[in-house]
Amino acid sequence: MADRGTLRLQTRTISGAELCDRFQEATAERYARISVTDTGLGMEEGTKSRVFEPFFTTKEMGRGTGLGLAIVKQIVELHGGRINVESEPEEGSSFIIDLPI
Repeated sequence: MADRGTLRLQTRTISGAELCDRFQEATAERYARISVTDTGLGMEEGTKSRVFEPFFTTKEMGRGTGLGLAIVKQIVELHGGRINVESEPEEGSSFIIDLPI
């Protein structure tokens, strides 16, 4: 979204039972869901599968370390939550964080 686009933040609660099928560690009764969605370029499968790897970046040299999402994932997981990405090329991306309440 370097030149234009929309960034949307959404919050809601979700039951642990709703998460159990996709998140085996979901043991809390309720979770806070934070969704960050953009209308940017999106990602192809190769990028999406590596986006949480330390030092992985698609930016040119000197424009980032590739640590941001790896650190976010670690923080979320240390708090008993999970983070997931949904993205398609030319359709933007959504990062969904579920944290136990």
